[in-house]
Amino acid sequence: MGPIGTMVQLYLIQLNGNALGTIYAGLAVGVYNGVTIPASIFWGFASDRLHRRKVVIVTSFAGTSITFLLFLLAPSTPGIITTYAILAFITTAEATPLNLLIMESEPKSNWASTLASLSLIISVGNTLGLVISSVWVEAFPILEMVVPLAGRSCVSLILGL
Repeated sequence: MGPIGTMVQLYLIQLNGNALGTIYAGLAVGVYNGVTIPASIFWGFASDRLHRRKVVIVTSFAGTSITFLLFLLAPSTPGIITTYAILAFITTAEATPLNLLIMESEPKSNWASTLASLSLIISVGNTLGLVISSVWVEAFPILEMVVPLAGRSCVSLILGL
């Protein structure tokens, strides 16, 4: 997930020029952040109601892979912003169930260290994604960066299963 925010902003600037592209990039970030708030509430309720936390997590990983590829089908400004909003909704699904799974499967005394380990893994993955994307944008078209991101999300899906 690390490079997707930067990729969206760079692509919108490339697509629309500096002045208008910057406005659309800001709009995309605002929409993304605006979607995460109700999405967190929705997925928290869904996780509690379904009592199937692993299913929600795996569904989120699968949805993330698919949504990454949707960027290729919607290479226009409205399409990119809409797909980015969908991505915000889908990726938010995994956070609450992952934390709840840790709390349900670990003794309370281990919660802090286990949650810290999860956070470390997520941070390392995001950082590696940013390093890889830094090289990618020099050699390949920006929008095609979603292909390896979808692939890596598929790896998360397989590991989740």
